Amino acid sequence: QEARNCLDRILTENPSHAEALRCKDFYLHYHDVIDIETIRETSQRYGEQCRPQTSSKKAVQSRQSCRPRIGFLSSNFKSHPVGYMTCGFFAEAPNFEQIAEVHILATAKNDDQISNKIRFSGNIFHDLSGHSPTDLTDFIQDLGLDILVDLEGMSVNSPLSTCISKPAPILIKWVGGPDRVN
Repeated sequence: QEARNCLDRILTENPSHAEALRCKDFYLHYHDVIDIETIRETSQRYGEQCRPQTSSKKAVQSRQSCRPRIGFLSSNFKSHPVGYMTCGFFAEAPNFEQIAEVHILATAKNDDQISNKIRFSGNIFHDLSGHSPTDLTDFIQDLGLDILVDLEGMSVNSPLSTCISKPAPILIKWVGGPDRVN
């Protein structure tokens, strides 16, 4: 309760404080007695804060292949729960390349056993470390993905502004989760 009161004080003084909105939204999602309308209102306020002021949506070009293009977005393709949970999937995905085209979108450079297994899994790997949120959004849109899977959620290094700009027609939230707040 003390953390929520602190966040409320910050937001009273500065209603557009993005980090306070992110923390409050995250807190409310995992609090068992908060009503859904309060959660919805806070999520919408945070989303409005993250949403780009101008739309950078580009027309998705039609293509001959009927295989869906699926992108997996994370900074945690490494010895981390996200890396552990996805490594086996990425190792098997090339066996089904006739079904889907898999893109691994790494927003941080990692160099350990898990990150190397993922990088060299036989899927299409993109090192996007150092990309600004706008460049990241543009890059993903240019790939023409059909589905973007967000593996970060509202963690500290989350590319939430990219996801909110909807660079693919279908967005899915899978794994990922809380991180420490600096």
